[in-house]
Amino acid sequence: MSEKREELMNEITKWQTKISEDEIFLELAFFKVFVKFENFLTDIIIDYATGAVSNPSKVERRLNFVDREHFKRTTSLNYLDTSEKTRTLVDQLFIDDNKISFFFNSSDNEFFEKMKALRNYIAHESFESRNKYIKKTLNNREFIAPNDFLKSKNRGDRDSMYTKFVNIVVTYAVSIDFD
Repeated sequence: MSEKREELMNEITKWQTKISEDEIFLELAFFKVFVKFENFLTDIIIDYATGAVSNPSKVERRLNFVDREHFKRTTSLNYLDTSEKTRTLVDQLFIDDNKISFFFNSSDNEFFEKMKALRNYIAHESFESRNKYIKKTLNNREFIAPNDFLKSKNRGDRDSMYTKFVNIVVTYAVSIDFD
């Protein structure tokens, strides 16, 4: 397990403990894990792009960057997230059918985009982010507090939205990680 994935897993474990003691931490836990996953994704993409990985065979590069600074200067990007912009960049940087593109092309990415709208609402609590949360995440249904949404389950699902989110994060972190 890479150091970056270990940090992500430690973050998940830390918040699982707090949530089990008091569900009031659910919203904060979600936010912190989401941000940690995006940081993990940024680091992994840059590490693959620069060849700074112990198992480069998981992702073949089309372009080679010397180091992080070369990557940042060439792409003009310091931070990557789960957006379409990052998906396009990944498709340009790496040979098709790689582990990172698999995340962006999976059905789970749609769920992740809905969770990003929730994350943005939690972070900003603006009128615009609230409307996007209602539209994208709640599918235009009546507003419910983020903590309540994260505790909720879709019909027929065994897991809460938070648990589903964490399971997706763990699955893709393991798949994408180079160790």
